Amino acid sequence: MSVNLQKKISIAKVFGKVNAAVISKHGENGKLNLVRFMGSAQGVKEGVSDFGEWRALTGQFRAIALSGENSGAISDSAVCFLPDVALDLVCAQLTGGASAVDFAFDISAVMDESVAVGYSYRATPLIEAEEESPISRLEKKLAALPAPVADDSKAKVKK
Repeated sequence: MSVNLQKKISIAKVFGKVNAAVISKHGENGKLNLVRFMGSAQGVKEGVSDFGEWRALTGQFRAIALSGENSGAISDSAVCFLPDVALDLVCAQLTGGASAVDFAFDISAVMDESVAVGYSYRATPLIEAEEESPISRLEKKLAALPAPVADDSKAKVKK
């Protein structure tokens, strides 16, 4: 399949419109797989639109529609708009001093009555985090500690 070069890639540009009705109709168990994003982010671009403040990644990116009428469509761009659930992870690494962050996520939408639009996004990482990420360093430190001991005094019921 051919690759479409886009000014920017986002869920709306690659998959199309997402709403609770689309998820209910095409999803499975209240979940709909939307787009696979991958790329190498080297910076963050920020701005303000009629819809409020926005952030996007700059670098080299590819997006593949996972379902819908555009299923299988491939788009490349130098600007990538990810949902916050994935964007925040990449931005944190970039602002933490990384010169580039390689990533790959499958983005899905799930029914969620706790938010006004009726759905929320989920991100599934497809590649392992860098060996020296803050979380991996903490896991190594915790592995060296003795296992916690249960405090039975709190479990006893007073009569």
